[in-house]
Amino acid sequence: MADLTASDVGVVLEPRLKDMARGAMAKALTVAEITLGDGAKTYPIGGVPLPAAGVLALIRNPQLVLFQQPADRGLALRYDAANHKLRIMRFKDPSYTARADSTSYSLGDLRVPATANGYLYRCSTAGTSHSSAPTFGTVLGGPTEDGTAVWTCVGLVDELVGGVDAPAELTFKALMIGD
Repeated sequence: MADLTASDVGVVLEPRLKDMARGAMAKALTVAEITLGDGAKTYPIGGVPLPAAGVLALIRNPQLVLFQQPADRGLALRYDAANHKLRIMRFKDPSYTARADSTSYSLGDLRVPATANGYLYRCSTAGTSHSSAPTFGTVLGGPTEDGTAVWTCVGLVDELVGGVDAPAELTFKALMIGD
């Protein structure tokens, strides 16, 4: 399956609200209805890229985004301003099995380090883990060699799993403040 991209994110703008303040401190206030996902594309590692600022009726990427949280979905939405992405988090951490020493792993297996670091890893090269735990990297998409197996950091434990989870259609409102 392919990952969700910015072109898979639908945006319907509501009539523009008044600008806040004047002069150099002026900020635009925009409300949009955002739709993404259909269960056919997967959640990308690091979050869903959002459309360009112009599509959001802003000159630059927003400095602050407040989301209307989806009801009864067990999900929370967060704006990653540094990367202009939507991060979809679970309310409850799912239970994942800890990586074990000298164990055979298959491509796609999901594990957490035995000493928790808050991140989840997917086996990207099948193999057998080393007789002692590696130091797991925390860069999204980064590899960690472990014996003949290789693990890829796919996100925070409570985030949807990049390249695996395929969110069903999700529609929500967003209040964006920016230039």
